[in-house]
Amino acid sequence: MPLLVVTRGRVYDASQGLSDAALDVVVRDGVIHALVPHGEGALRHPTAGMYDADGDIVCPGLIDSHVHVYEHSTPLGVNPDEHCLRRGVTTVVDAGSAGATTFPGLQRYVAERSATRVLALLNVSKIGLASAGMAGDKPCGENDNLNELDAEAVIAAARACPERIVGVKVRLQRTVCGGGRTEAEAYARAQAAAAALGLPLMTHHIQSGVSMDACPLRMRAGDIYTHCYHGWEGGAIVEAAPGPGVGLRVRDSVKAARAQGVLFDIGHGGGAFSWPVAEAAVAAGFWPDLVSTDLHTHCCGPRGPSYDLPTVASKLIHCGLPLSAVVEAMTASPAKAYHVYPRLGTLQPGAVADITVLRVHTPARPIPVEDSHGQVRHVASVLRAQAVFAAGVRHEVTHAELGHGTGHPGDIQQAALLYKDTGGGGCCGGGGGRAPSEDAADASLLGVAAVINAVGTMTSLG
Repeated sequence: MPLLVVTRGRVYDASQGLSDAALDVVVRDGVIHALVPHGEGALRHPTAGMYDADGDIVCPGLIDSHVHVYEHSTPLGVNPDEHCLRRGVTTVVDAGSAGATTFPGLQRYVAERSATRVLALLNVSKIGLASAGMAGDKPCGENDNLNELDAEAVIAAARACPERIVGVKVRLQRTVCGGGRTEAEAYARAQAAAAALGLPLMTHHIQSGVSMDACPLRMRAGDIYTHCYHGWEGGAIVEAAPGPGVGLRVRDSVKAARAQGVLFDIGHGGGAFSWPVAEAAVAAGFWPDLVSTDLHTHCCGPRGPSYDLPTVASKLIHCGLPLSAVVEAMTASPAKAYHVYPRLGTLQPGAVADITVLRVHTPARPIPVEDSHGQVRHVASVLRAQAVFAAGVRHEVTHAELGHGTGHPGDIQQAALLYKDTGGGGCCGGGGGRAPSEDAADASLLGVAAVINAVGTMTSLG
């Protein structure tokens, strides 16, 4: 493989304390060879192939910590090369699409055939997300039957494939746990499997009967609480602030969990990102550790609302996160969380040469961008992938078509509507296809004075 120099970029690499650094990245044989001052890459390696970043952001290949890519075998699965690699993401972590008995298919027919690097969290349920009911159209789920929740099977499967399986996943939600009957046991078995493996447990905790004192507070250091900015009751990280006025505060149990080392992941998806929750959390300094899309069939492509990882990152920057923090949450932080650092998530010499080039796109007018509940904010700038290299090989990039968001105007006061379960089978509720007025009537405001008219049909996320 010939030498490659990515020149004239602004390098962001949290693993080396680099932010807006004027450096060239030199790649040899698919591995990072050196970082040198602008212009020296070409001088030292005049015969190398050149990519001129021309002032764009150059960072380690993006890692999407939460996706669903078991295409054609699960209702939620999308193609990782089309929806991830072409948007600047070189590594994805499939979050529980496969269980112990269905993982071999994910390995053979997706991971081994994709240019995108595919890692996996193994579902505590042996069947994973293989049935239509787990995608939002039926009130049933993978955790209904305790016979399928097999910690020993998880442990055996993960030990047989340590290069691919990097953790365990469980969904704690009444509609996928036998109406709540199996939630506590699913949680306990998932915790036992992850602890035995020494790997992180990712919990989906939405519309759940499991208390916040149990989840996330009783999670281990290094475990991951996904969908952390969702706007549903039974798992929201925020609550109404005391005193006069309208406002939200981060729950004490959530702060305590973070202090104990629990990680918080965005997991945007089709129903798990609320502008008011995100704005309140960011304002309070409760930033996500990991930024991810929860990309699946109901939230990618032109329909959104998560679109792709650069778009989710742009939403967080709009909320007030600095660019450097967002890049870290898509590179070094997930690599460390899933124990693949320093092979991935860094531009240090010797690392795999996964490189993403991002551009800050600023249109003439702000772009309306929706959350998962139909609210819209007008975003001044968005990130777009300009180039992507996986192990030094360049791949085609495409961009999300934004600006078609529908829903409420962006000037709604900072308040949060926590939506109640409307009885659907989806993992963020509302899958029953009820009218917006019905959903609004069922909403719980947690002391907030104004009802936000929101959500029509809410489909699932993982």
